[in-house]
Amino acid sequence: MPVSADVTQIGIVEETDYGVTPATPVFETLPIVSESLVGNASTELSQTLNAARQTLDSILNSLDVAGSMDFEFAKTPAMEIIISSAMAKAPADIASDRSWVVGKEQRSFTVEKRWDDPNNPGEYLYHRFTGCVVNGLTLTMSAGATITGSAELIGQSLVTDTTMIAGATYPPVTAFNVFRAPDVAQIDLDNASGSLAPTITDSCVTDITININNNYRGIQCLGFLGNKDTVIGQMECTYDQTIFFSNNQMMDSFLAQDVLLETITVGDDTGDDHYKFITTKGKFASEEVVAGGTGTDVINTSNINWLYDNTIGIPTTIEITTTFTP
Repeated sequence: MPVSADVTQIGIVEETDYGVTPATPVFETLPIVSESLVGNASTELSQTLNAARQTLDSILNSLDVAGSMDFEFAKTPAMEIIISSAMAKAPADIASDRSWVVGKEQRSFTVEKRWDDPNNPGEYLYHRFTGCVVNGLTLTMSAGATITGSAELIGQSLVTDTTMIAGATYPPVTAFNVFRAPDVAQIDLDNASGSLAPTITDSCVTDITININNNYRGIQCLGFLGNKDTVIGQMECTYDQTIFFSNNQMMDSFLAQDVLLETITVGDDTGDDHYKFITTKGKFASEEVVAGGTGTDVINTSNINWLYDNTIGIPTTIEITTTFTP
C-alpha cells in the first residue's frame, strides 16, 4: 500500500554535540509544504578485470545528507530552531525582544521524518538525519500571496527505524498564523541622504526575497560514512526587491554606491506575532529599470548586498528580532 505525503511529520530537535541526537529528545514539529532531504549516495563500479566481462560489484563510498525544507512562513518553535542555525547564533533575550545576530556557532539539529506504516496499522516508519545545519535560508514575499520560505540543509548521516527513540516526545503543534503579503507591515529603505525613504513610502513594492547563505561545507574522513563534521564559511546576505518605477532616486543611489539601511517587519510588531529583519549597511549590487512590452508597467528591480556593520551596538550583517513572553 502506498504512503501518502499527507501523513508526513517532520520533527526537529537541537543537538548539543554535533551529529548526536539528544537522549529523550523533544521533537518540535516543523510545518512544511514539501521537502527533499535525502541521503546522497556516491557509488563506484568495480574496475576489476574478469573473464566473464561483467561488473563484479557496486561500491558505496559515501552517503551525506542534503536537501531542503519548504514552508509557509509562520512563528513556531521549530522556525526559531531554523533561524538560530541560519544565523549561527542562539537568540539573546533583550528586554521584551528575542534577537538573533550573525554568529559563528555550529547550531546543528536532528531531523526526523515519520510516516504511518502501511503494513502495520498504528506503527510508524522513521528516517532520521543527524548533524543538520542550515546552509541557506530564503524567504519570499510577493503581493497577493502567502509568505513562503525554504531552508537548505546539509547534514551528517541517515538512519532508518521502525520504532520511536526511547523517551522521545512530540509536543502538539499550537495554533499559528501563516504570514501573508498584507502582513508586511513595514518596509523602510534609505540611504544617508534620506532620498530613498519617500520612494519606498510612495511607491508600490511588489516582491522581496531575503537570502542568507552560510557557505557550509561537509568534511569527509577515513573510517566514516558521511560528513564527519561541517565547517561554516563566510555568511552572505542579499535582498532582491521589485517596485513600480516612479523616479530615478534608486538608480542614482546605485550609481553613487550609497550605503543603505533597511528594516522589514512581517506581522504586527506591537504584539507577539511578528519578525523584524534589520540591516544597517548595504549597497546596491544591481539596479535595473525595464519596460517589458505593451500592457505592462515599468518595473524597477534591484539586488542589495548587505555588509558587516561594526559601527552599531552589536556588530552584525543582519539582525532578526521578535517579541517574546519572558
